[in-house]
Amino acid sequence: MLRGAASDAGRAYKQELLDLLDIQAGQIALDVGCGPGTDLPALAERVGDRGTVIGVTVTKPCSPGPASARTACQGWKSVKATRTTSLSNRER
Repeated sequence: MLRGAASDAGRAYKQELLDLLDIQAGQIALDVGCGPGTDLPALAERVGDRGTVIGVTVTKPCSPGPASARTACQGWKSVKATRTTSLSNRER
């Protein structure tokens, strides 16, 4: 899967998708299932300093969220990455 996303066709697809979303400066962008946060930089560039990007990924309990670590290292001020162990509030 990652190889496909990193291919020329994969990058072109993502660029077309971002263009169709028409994300503007100052908006909030939510990436559910962001994984390692590969798309967060492109989203952050589009929302700018006045906007916010929220990346959410599902991980195993006590597992570090890769997007959170990447966000901290990059110093993106408009990006907030978080992780969850479940997308359902029915699990208790």
